[in-house]
Amino acid sequence: MVAILVAASLIGTAWLDEGIAPDRVAEVIIHGNKWTADFPIRDCLELYPGQVLPDDVTLLQSEMRLATRFQDRFDLISERPTLKVLPRQGVSRFRQIEVQFPEKGPKYIPVKLTAPERSGPIATYQAYIEAIRKGDLEAAKKCWLVDDNSSSVLDVTIGMWISLRQLNQVAVEKLGEKGTEAIPDGWRREDFSDRALNITKVRVAEARVEIQGETAELWIRWMHGDSPAFMYGGNLKFREVDGKWKIDPNIDFKTSKFFKPGGWGPTFRDQIAVMRETVDGINRERLNTPKQMSAFIAEKMAAVISKYNE
Repeated sequence: MVAILVAASLIGTAWLDEGIAPDRVAEVIIHGNKWTADFPIRDCLELYPGQVLPDDVTLLQSEMRLATRFQDRFDLISERPTLKVLPRQGVSRFRQIEVQFPEKGPKYIPVKLTAPERSGPIATYQAYIEAIRKGDLEAAKKCWLVDDNSSSVLDVTIGMWISLRQLNQVAVEKLGEKGTEAIPDGWRREDFSDRALNITKVRVAEARVEIQGETAELWIRWMHGDSPAFMYGGNLKFREVDGKWKIDPNIDFKTSKFFKPGGWGPTFRDQIAVMRETVDGINRERLNTPKQMSAFIAEKMAAVISKYNE
């Protein structure tokens, strides 16, 4: 309801004054995204079913956000992303919005890209997937490149993913389906399961690689039904260091801000500690029921929240 009122304030309130029901957003249909998954596009659009239909200015702003966020995927001279509100169906006031996302695809030139070059980024990513599967933090860290890891940012970010996988695995193996249900919503994840890892490994093997000097980008073509695959959506950037390709988050990730007060670093680190204690408690049979596990996590997280509120 709050979202609807906010949207209404953006487009005017004549319909309120006249007692006319406003048009609302029905389904958002995306066309042309051969390489980019739907969900990052939808996240950028900020259009949700049921909200009051935005006006032309707001829709244009959504187009501009798409063009800016994914600018490297369009030939902006001749094509750009567009939004179109489709006609009403009968008496319904719900309107579909059609999104054209004419991405150009990777600059893939087979004659200039040898098999060993192509296999480098792909082999790195697949090795990373297997390290996550085995819970091998050190092996997983070797697949990444962070310019400044003095603050152990990789230990925390990758450790978070490994801890989430281990908690979900142990809970269902030792406590059954009720164990999974007892995990807090934000920690109850399917994108770290064996199925999720397997799907991503297959898609990575089929991916295209664009190499420019010592940098590369892996273009993964996700298929309908893949979600929740591991690290679903988007592409990955790599950098070659001493002949080895590493996953390179440095363009979008600022390690200097990660552990500052209010940043994700301290929060992730504390959550990892609670997850590990929980897994240990289940394995040592100190937490024998879903209820005990849930109470244990709630108590530990209350202490964490209390620390940040001091």
